[in-house]
Amino acid sequence: MTRAALLAAAADTSLRATDRAQLLWAARELAEFDGTEYDLALTWIDARGCPWKWTVRRTADDMPIMRSALDEILPLDEVYASWAPLMPAPRPLLAADVRAALRGAA
Repeated sequence: MTRAALLAAAADTSLRATDRAQLLWAARELAEFDGTEYDLALTWIDARGCPWKWTVRRTADDMPIMRSALDEILPLDEVYASWAPLMPAPRPLLAADVRAALRGAA
């Protein structure tokens, strides 16, 4: 199934929320470089601690173009070559996470 078909299926409001979420997860935009798969929906942190996000553009050879918080614009391979390792930014803690942790501690 193509990414467009997955996104179209996920837009069907008659589906359960969990089914729609799974379709969206399957449709995520990915890039593989140097043996690592990068989920381009995430913010990536370089070795300096600088966040990078995908610009939704790619180079002619299909490399994702990234933008840093310092407004640097480089292809993913150049970001990696200059400031590896890259790691996904931590997800913010939500109230639901705290409630779940408290329930588990009881």
